Amino acid sequence: MVRWALLLAACHVVLACDERGLAEPRVERGGTAGARRRAELVVLAVVGERRITAADLARRVASLPEGERGRYREDAGARRELVHRMLDEEILAQEAVRHRVADAPEIADALKQILGAAALERAAASVPPAEELAVAELRAFYDAHLPNYVVRERRRVVAVAFRTNEDAQRARRALDRDTGEARFDALVRASDVDGAGDLGNVGPPDDPSGDFHRVPLPLRRAVFELRDVGEVSEPVEHGAQVWLVRYAGRTAAQERSFASEEANLRREVRRRRVEAAQNELVAKERARSGARIDVESLATIVLPDGIDEARYERRYEKRRP
Repeated sequence: MVRWALLLAACHVVLACDERGLAEPRVERGGTAGARRRAELVVLAVVGERRITAADLARRVASLPEGERGRYREDAGARRELVHRMLDEEILAQEAVRHRVADAPEIADALKQILGAAALERAAASVPPAEELAVAELRAFYDAHLPNYVVRERRRVVAVAFRTNEDAQRARRALDRDTGEARFDALVRASDVDGAGDLGNVGPPDDPSGDFHRVPLPLRRAVFELRDVGEVSEPVEHGAQVWLVRYAGRTAAQERSFASEEANLRREVRRRRVEAAQNELVAKERARSGARIDVESLATIVLPDGIDEARYERRYEKRRP
């Protein structure tokens, strides 16, 4: 702990040597390109041979959520705090390198994932931003996927559950004599089975977007077998209960216009283009590297439940300097 405290204190002294660079941001939009470049090269902190410059700070701020960036652009104290964090990260990174932490299997795997994600990000950056996509491309996508932009009919389901089929049949016969909404609502109020009542709107059984968790599929089928609003189904068995379903209301199918969907179209088209660019990169690199999978070994290998932690630690300690 003493060694770390001395190391951090020494680095903070180095940082304090140019806190003037933090008091007023040197990276500005105005001025000549040469002046901006000189401002970006201002050294704000040093640890070993590593220099943290105004350009490093600007990149770090740019990587933050948009709502946080203004604080660091306007507040010298916030910039100082951020550079202290960057400095501590660099100190710990250098310590990890000195102890060859990257040789540990889990660290090596994490680094591979980070580098792989960075390669995919580069492929994504080759796709224009959503707001720059041509309207003609968006229109072609909309026309090709028009069924996805039609909201099919929705029906409102009110249901009541009974413990036995005999109880459900008895209630159904009573409804034949009095088909009014009030009579069905009275059955719902009298029911002591959980889940009865107004269950909401659902689409046809073959419409994935019309699913609703409160309406099981058998009840959804039943309401779409009814012809007119107000009709009640025959008893429907589901789970441990028997249900009567009332067709309580209808919303006609609606088409979502191109204009109303343009923002969503831009996001979806760009997402698909990014996915295609990333898949193309992976396929190209697989072919270039000659990568292959031993399918037979993969099918027959028996994975251990875990790893021998003590044995792993001994092997790792041997690699340390």
